[in-house]
Parts: sequence; C-alpha cells; structure tokens
Amino acid sequence: MRYWRRLSLTFFFLFLAVSAHGGGSIKTDINGLPLHWEEEVIYNPDGGGLKNTNPAYNHEAALAIIEDAFDTWFEVLGENPGLRVLQGPSLPGSGGDIDKNNFGDFFGVGTEACYDNNLDTPCLNPILFDADGEIIDALFGECQKFSILGFAGFDDIEDGSGDPTLTVVKRGQALFSGACIAPSEVKAGCGGCRRVLTDSEIRTIITHEIGHLLGMDHAQVNPESFLDCVRNGACPPEVAGDLPTMFPILVNGAAMLDLHADDAAYFERLYGRPELNHCSVSGTVFASDGLTQARGVEVVARNADSAQSTLDAIAFVSGAQAPKLNNFSQRQGNCKSDCGAFKITGLLPGQTYRLCAQPILPQFTGGSSIEPVDPPFQGVSLICPPDLTVSCTCSNGTCEQFTGKHLVTGIDPNDIDKGGDEPQIVDSGAESGGGCSLMPQRSRIFPSSHSR
Repeated sequence: MRYWRRLSLTFFFLFLAVSAHGGGSIKTDINGLPLHWEEEVIYNPDGGGLKNTNPAYNHEAALAIIEDAFDTWFEVLGENPGLRVLQGPSLPGSGGDIDKNNFGDFFGVGTEACYDNNLDTPCLNPILFDADGEIIDALFGECQKFSILGFAGFDDIEDGSGDPTLTVVKRGQALFSGACIAPSEVKAGCGGCRRVLTDSEIRTIITHEIGHLLGMDHAQVNPESFLDCVRNGACPPEVAGDLPTMFPILVNGAAMLDLHADDAAYFERLYGRPELNHCSVSGTVFASDGLTQARGVEVVARNADSAQSTLDAIAFVSGAQAPKLNNFSQRQGNCKSDCGAFKITGLLPGQTYRLCAQPILPQFTGGSSIEPVDPPFQGVSLICPPDLTVSCTCSNGTCEQFTGKHLVTGIDPNDIDKGGDEPQIVDSGAESGGGCSLMPQRSRIFPSSHSR
C-alpha cells in the first residue's frame, strides 16, 4: 500500500494598530471531506515552561493553559464528544527542557516510524514551549520570534486511491513562543517585541493554535469589524467580540478568547452532531449568469436581529468541501464539482438568519490564508438579498435543514478560474505540504536529514 505524507502548518501573527496587516476545516481530502482526528489524541508536552523566568508561565502553569484550551473547544460538544484528548509523557523524557539545541529530536521528525502500513501505529504529538523564541528563529530566520507567536498542524496519510476511509490523521504538533511574554526577549539586530502580551492574549494564542491542531481553519466572518479595529488602532468595545477565535491574526483589543458562534458551529460539525440541536442551510454561489459556480466566496448566515448580527454569525467559504483535482493547489479552479457549494450549520432554534455573500479580504493570503482559495478571490461585492432568510425550528430532536438557498452574485463568469488540466503544485520542502500554509513563501519547515 502506498501512502502520501503531508504536513499542514498554521501560524499566528501579532497585529498592532500600526501594522494593518469563514470558518472551516484546515484540510480536506481529494473528495472534499474534512480531515480530523479519530477517537483519540494523545499529546506530548514540553518538559519546560512557556516562560521559565516568569512563574506564571512555568511548566505546570503552561500545562494548565493547554488543558484549558482543549476544554474550551470540547465544551461545545457536551457530555458525549466524538473525540478524546489525553496528556501523554512529557518530552524530552529524561527531564529537562526542549530548546533550540534538541528540538529537532522530537519536532517534525519520526514520521517514518509511525506512518507505516499499520494505521494503528502510534505517533508522537509534541507540544513545545519555546521559552525564548530561539526555536522559531532556528526554523524561520533571525528575529522571526518577535512576530510569529505560535504554530500548529497535523499530518495525514492516504493510499492514493481517494477513498476517504483510507485517509487518516495520525500526527500533530504545536509550538508556542514565550519571546513576547514578560520579561520580553531582546536580541541584537532585532526590533524586539512591539508590546508585551497580556495573559488573555497568551491564552487566545494557545486556544487558536489548539484549534488548528484539532483541524480548524482560519475564519473571517466579520471583515467590517476588523477594518473598524484597524481604523481605530484597536477594537472599539462595541465590536470587540465580533472576531472569532480562529481569526487569522491577533488583533489588539479584540475579545478572541471566548469562542464565537462561528468557531463553535464548525467544531461541532467536525466532532459532534449539530443536526440534533441546530438547523443548517445549504446552497450554491453563482456568478451573474446564474450558471457558473463561484468558489472562494464567503457566505455568512447572520442573525436578522441587528443587535446579534455580528455575534450570531456563521460563515462558510463556497467550494471549501468540493471534490478536488489534486491536494496541492489553492487555485480557484482546483475542483471537480460543487465548486460554489456551501453548507452552514449551527443555526439556533427560534432565530431567523439572513444570508449574505462577501469577499475574503485581500490581506488574508499566504501567512493568513483561509481555505480553499489563495490568494482570495476578489471578484465579488457584498450582497444580502432581502428575501433570502431562514427561520430555524426544532422539534423532538429534529431540526430543519434548509437546502437550495442559492446566491447569484455580480461576479463576471469570465473572471472565474474554470480549472481544467491543472498541474499539481508541490511544496519545495519534503516536510511541507498542502492545506493551510500561513507563510508568505512555502519553504522547508523542519530541519531533518531527509528534508535538507
């Protein structure tokens, strides 16, 4: 049996007022089905602290924050989650800490041992605490630790047949930097931290990256609220709760630690049964001719109550779960069918929602991309047809599932990439791969004997 190995990584960047820098799965298989863990994740934490010079972020405190982050996500699923998470032995195993001198022994290596023909062979799932940020600098270049706050991702394997039952997530990894935690690091030739992270921001970063580790992609949902934050140098209180935890960057003044409705809806979609307690709405996004399907358009179901329209808002990017021509390209035309399809879950009983189509902001490319199209498709303007609404009702454990709710946009069909005989685009490094890459340039991610 032949397996392909791919690594998806996502990074969290720091956003400040002076740097104007829809939720879904971080990766799908060739048939467009979301990839996620099955039954159990056993993670292996670093034996050191997130910030060894700050008792509030020593080893025990860091472990507690990691556990809190997992709990935040699993509270969505209630008493019977479809996944268990357990803490395994700490690394390196003989006591001590993992730093720039020994991280290569544990991080991004060892996949040959567990990605064999036996799908039950266990893998190491390291979560590292880069207390001084030097691991990040070793991976991505000098001074990067002052802008990259953390990253996470997982590996998957498949037999090449496209059979979704033969695609399995087996190995994940995450790293968190302590460089901008008080006392912040200083390094000759680097600009340093633009500000010291608050405790809430540290916990937000970790919760965000644990979301990636569990299969969550970035989410935009409320771009106007983000732009309002940019214009003001920080989020005004009235929009602080509008940005989801899985927003691509850490925004000054945003309350991103608590899960947004969009975060909760998609996590339940990955690991729960949303149809038991929530309604859904599905349809297709079309170009102006009403025939050509448009991939890469964010569709949002917003609560019709203006007071809740940004807080109770759930997004899905059209074509994010379309069957693909290959697993490597983020071109708009990399789809076989259902290129404009969307399905939004998590609608609350007793609430009415209005459907809108909107572009993904052009900033969210490369290091901040949102699946499935990168760079974002910019041929659509915001539309919210007044007659395109749904009212969620549930009865005796059955909730209404709305279908055929199509959106005809003003997109010129000639502007849509139709795909066709698209070449496979393979990453430059043997360890890097498809899915959501958050670096402006794809490169080798981990130093190892077979990737350099």
